Amino acid sequence: MTPIRTIVRGPAAALLLASLATAASAADRDIQFRSVDLGSGIAEVHNFGAGPINLSGWQFCTHDFDQQRRYSSGTGLDGVSLAPGTSLFVHFNNAAPADPSAINISTIGGNFATPLNSAAYALEIFTPGPDGSLNFGSTTDMNDHLQWAINPASVGSASARSVQSAAAGLWTASGDYITVTAGTGLILLTDETGGELHGPANYVLDPAPDCPPDLNGDGIVDNGDIGAFVALFLAGDLAADFNGDGILDNGDIGAFVGAFLAGC
Repeated sequence: MTPIRTIVRGPAAALLLASLATAASAADRDIQFRSVDLGSGIAEVHNFGAGPINLSGWQFCTHDFDQQRRYSSGTGLDGVSLAPGTSLFVHFNNAAPADPSAINISTIGGNFATPLNSAAYALEIFTPGPDGSLNFGSTTDMNDHLQWAINPASVGSASARSVQSAAAGLWTASGDYITVTAGTGLILLTDETGGELHGPANYVLDPAPDCPPDLNGDGIVDNGDIGAFVALFLAGDLAADFNGDGILDNGDIGAFVGAFLAGC
């Protein structure tokens, strides 16, 4: 018997191919950043889908205030597969335990923006397209995105792929950063549905953020906090580093005034 072959051409073929491409992308996008432990330097990648997903050929791209487009090795995740409901814990501290669910960035290879810090940071994971190639400038090859900062108005190079992530339907807007503090330990995704589009409202922080301009800790924002800021600034204390760039200058004065006027 001659095998039956189904051949689809024209608009129907384009529609079929588009449907298949969308289905593949949706499956890949079940892989998402679920948590980031800033205290320990660990990022969690989770499979929210119903089936296993092979991460061979996938790559990370990371950025901080003064480093951008740091790409992990194209073979660093080869052989890694995530079953439904499981996670891979990526250790930026290179102190991963002997556990198949944990991996060091030194093992993955390539380059990462280090350290994984609170000042300003963004990370993405990319997946190869149907032809096996990976285009970091593509909105379809970008699989997930996450960004945070102490001062969303001063993020430096951390903004390198913010516009792209919004265009990819992965982040609410390029200027939306999860606002953290120097004391933030954990950033945790609250959406357990596997939805693709996320923004700051989809995350909680542990410990919960306090009131940054309340520097004297009396529960209100008033002239006492201005005096506390001036004292810290003149003493060279980085508790006055309100724009999170690691130095004390006029930018911190402006950032403090903005936070003071906004109140809590």
